[in-house]
Amino acid sequence: MGASPLRRSDVLACLAASLALVGGSLSGVLPFSQTEVFGFLTGGLSVWLVVKQSIWTWPVGIANNVLFIVLFWRARLFADMGLQWAYVAISLAGWWYWLRAVRGGRLRASRTCACPRRPSLPLPSRC
Repeated sequence: MGASPLRRSDVLACLAASLALVGGSLSGVLPFSQTEVFGFLTGGLSVWLVVKQSIWTWPVGIANNVLFIVLFWRARLFADMGLQWAYVAISLAGWWYWLRAVRGGRLRASRTCACPRRPSLPLPSRC
């Protein structure tokens, strides 16, 4: 089953919701901190960049992790903050490997399937 293309109306709806979230946070109408809102926005942008197979997904994803490090520090959620540091390390490694693989061209993503031919559990398989 192939992925369906994004409809313009869906993109516009997401953009409108994001702008409302930012506006509500900045004006104090919504109880979200600016760190939370920008963490949400950088996370969404990072996912979109992954879909587009853009190298910019790495620095945007790292910015997302840093925002959540700040957020979790303030909330005293130190284990969650530590997990974000692991994501930063993984993202730096991914960025480095991507840069090494590209060398002036565009890195093509490939799909793999690690599903066993005969699963031991009766679970549906997409492979």
